[in-house]
Amino acid sequence: MMIFSIDNKPQKINYTFFDSNIGVFNFDNKEKFRLFLLSYLKENEQAYNITKNENGNYKLMIAAYKDNDDIKQQLIDLDIK
Repeated sequence: MMIFSIDNKPQKINYTFFDSNIGVFNFDNKEKFRLFLLSYLKENEQAYNITKNENGNYKLMIAAYKDNDDIKQQLIDLDIK
């Protein structure tokens, strides 16, 4: 299982990624986080049975989140495909 979070504070957004097999990674740069996540998903598609939708975007499920439209938009803006 992988877990990631987006902590949106004034003037700064922090992205955190966790996988028990590789550890915790923190990013304060959206593009670096996006590239890391894309690389991770490509490398682990088979091991984690990660699938894509008809548009070629990775299908990620949100298990829990703060009901915050800004955080949801940050996830959408990552444009993971």
